[in-house]
Amino acid sequence: MKNTCIHVDSLLPGGRRAGDIKVGDIIQLGDQSTPGLETRAGLVTHSSKARTRAFKMVTASGTRLLCSETAAIWTDEGFVLAPHLLGKNVATRVDNDDIVIRFFETVEVLAEIGTIDVQRITVGDRGFWAGANPGRFVLHLGHLGQ
Repeated sequence: MKNTCIHVDSLLPGGRRAGDIKVGDIIQLGDQSTPGLETRAGLVTHSSKARTRAFKMVTASGTRLLCSETAAIWTDEGFVLAPHLLGKNVATRVDNDDIVIRFFETVEVLAEIGTIDVQRITVGDRGFWAGANPGRFVLHLGHLGQ
């Protein structure tokens, strides 16, 4: 799972784009060790671009993520690599006005999409929220190593 990464245009909570994240930034993490996937803050210690083979996943409610084939996504079974997410229940976050809802939902679409530009973001060994739709995210494990 060393090269786990997301599409450069992926959005993070607050509307920031993955490709704009820099070392020293603080981003929102989802604490997979807590039942409610509580929000934590994390310091970005590495951020770099790369090109890699990728997948698109879409959940039952339409939450989407474009990510590397080595991306690890938090499920009710632990972290699962992107190519194996079909039918898995992934940690999902929906931000509506002042309300943040976190829950698990099923991946209904999984497709290889070729090679894309990705951003490798490290926040220790923690997961952070990212997605292709504004206000809709899945919990993705940060890049491990440089």
